[in-house]
Amino acid sequence: MTVPDGGLAPPLQQSSISPPAVELVPLREALAMGSEAWSALQAASPTPNPFMSWAWHRSWADTATPGEVESSRAFVLRSSAGQVTGLFPLRPHRTRFRRVPVRTLGWAIGDLGCPDHLDLLASHHADIEALVPRLDRLSWDAILLDNVAEHAPNLDRLCVACERRGWSVHRLPTSRCPYLALPDSWTAYLSQLSSGRRRGLRRGERVLRREHRVVVTDYGGERFEEGWRCLRDLHLKPAARCGWRRWISTGALRLHGTVSRWETRFTTTRAGGIHGADVAAWAAPSRP
Repeated sequence: MTVPDGGLAPPLQQSSISPPAVELVPLREALAMGSEAWSALQAASPTPNPFMSWAWHRSWADTATPGEVESSRAFVLRSSAGQVTGLFPLRPHRTRFRRVPVRTLGWAIGDLGCPDHLDLLASHHADIEALVPRLDRLSWDAILLDNVAEHAPNLDRLCVACERRGWSVHRLPTSRCPYLALPDSWTAYLSQLSSGRRRGLRRGERVLRREHRVVVTDYGGERFEEGWRCLRDLHLKPAARCGWRRWISTGALRLHGTVSRWETRFTTTRAGGIHGADVAAWAAPSRP
């Protein structure tokens, strides 16, 4: 899929009378639209997840290198009334395909933080096909979108539009993200276990309360960072016993340098309204 060199197209000027169907703007400009616009699209998306949120991209932009941020763009889709109906943050990359260096377009955030279950952030009535002519004006050899959800309706619509334009589209399953079906309560969880395991857990609870002081703490608000440190420590302790400390200290959980700064920025940004589903999705990376 090769197109003539053209570079990233400059952002179009907005018009309050007749806004364009698709704009290409710097990622920082898309972030300046605010979290409400992004959150509305997440709520309307068939596959909502924290990795396409405003907080995730804002945290990435605050911790990535200046070059990565400056090269990042976002397609903004609007309805005829000017309402934002879709966002497609992307960034040019250099990679190799069959040992040949190629220019690619991919997700702006890349692999930082192990994002997964991704889909194009758009409502069901967004004109996704209008993206294709604008993509055709950019300079790339291939579009590579990794870590896509197994069911990604919006990206499926984009692929159909690309095929209609005569581009070659390939879907390559790479790995399966594990899912955990969490019960609504502790009692519901225990009801799924065998009688022997239930007795063992109940006995452990009694021992825990007899030998230790058990306190349920809400780490919301100003104590969020303290609670986040406790959560990280809980992840590290079992890993250390299993001999995984070296992997964690250099990989996905102990996060140092740029990743550590991003982690702090993301959790601070989300502290005002973080959801359990967001934490669970991020705390279970899809690859070892």
